[in-house]
Amino acid sequence: MILALGCGIAAISLALAIDGKPLDYWKINGYVVQPAVLLSVVATIANALLVFAFTKGATIAWYVTGRIETHTGADKNAGGIVPCVEQH
Repeated sequence: MILALGCGIAAISLALAIDGKPLDYWKINGYVVQPAVLLSVVATIANALLVFAFTKGATIAWYVTGRIETHTGADKNAGGIVPCVEQH
């Protein structure tokens, strides 16, 4: 999440730096790269990081919800884990 925020700051910085600069100013290793391409790369990285953060958050929420539901059921000693086999 922090890296995605960093990408947002980088995108804002790029947008502010682009203003008024000629296209020849944006050379990387001798190649002219359009500023829109740089913004697109930063936005793509930020989106990938946000998807990763969302999936981790959804996983944690699923486990927490499961743990709460098992504690309200009949077996309060399961510790949040539903046993797969019956214990005799």
